[in-house]
Amino acid sequence: MPISVTIPTLGKPKNVKDAVIAVLTNEWPLSARKIYNKVRNMGLNVSYQAVHKAVCELLESGMLIKRDKSYELNIEWLDKIGEFGNKFGTIYKTGQKRSLEDLIEKCAFNLNFKTFKEFADFCMSAFLLQCPNPENKIGICNFSHIYPLIGHSDKIYRDMKNFFTEHKFYSIIKYDTPLDLWFADFFRKFGKKIKLGVNFVSVYDTIVVGDHVMQIFFTKEFREKLNSIYESAKNIMEINLDRLIFQIRDDPTEINVVIFRNSKVADQIRNDTLEHFKR
Repeated sequence: MPISVTIPTLGKPKNVKDAVIAVLTNEWPLSARKIYNKVRNMGLNVSYQAVHKAVCELLESGMLIKRDKSYELNIEWLDKIGEFGNKFGTIYKTGQKRSLEDLIEKCAFNLNFKTFKEFADFCMSAFLLQCPNPENKIGICNFSHIYPLIGHSDKIYRDMKNFFTEHKFYSIIKYDTPLDLWFADFFRKFGKKIKLGVNFVSVYDTIVVGDHVMQIFFTKEFREKLNSIYESAKNIMEINLDRLIFQIRDDPTEINVVIFRNSKVADQIRNDTLEHFKR
């Protein structure tokens, strides 16, 4: 059975499945009834039937396993969600019971993606949508090139449109090729503020949501390939979609991502970025 690689919500659980996972990071194994009682104690007003349904779906997806009449997290699933899973998987295997919230607050996540599409899907469907931002702080995206928006699911496009329509986001982009201009126009329709051709020096791309910072490290080969494709198109009609899809979106690569929570660092990046829009 395939194992889901869904990343748990960062911070307070937003739905029943996240609450079940949060419960089982503190105590395991537990019966469905005990899981229900603990979910209720977290302040979620849900029925036993809703919790039991969530447990069954998590079991079917491979995120939980059942021992006799009790449930616990599947260590194989924990290993599948990158370095986050490896860190918590070690804690789970050795029986050191620490809360997921404590792990989030005190550890940086090191994630590895094997294709750009896998990375982009994670950014749009997990990081942007799930990172807590209770103060509704301005979001930041600082990239060398605006990421290509090709080949994602309709749901991800809808979620992305709704997210950028509802949240203020500012972005500085190092290059201003025709392809960057084209993608910039796409995002600006949702209200995103973008400034192209900003001469900044960085070995990684950056996204900031609330107090969380994501640093994105591409390989030298990937950066050179991306530059070549973006710079080869002198106008929108010359864009080579085949190269963009098959050499950028789908080609195997290694994308390393670090996510950490630090309000001072996040605010500094935010303030430095906003300065470019005052000029």
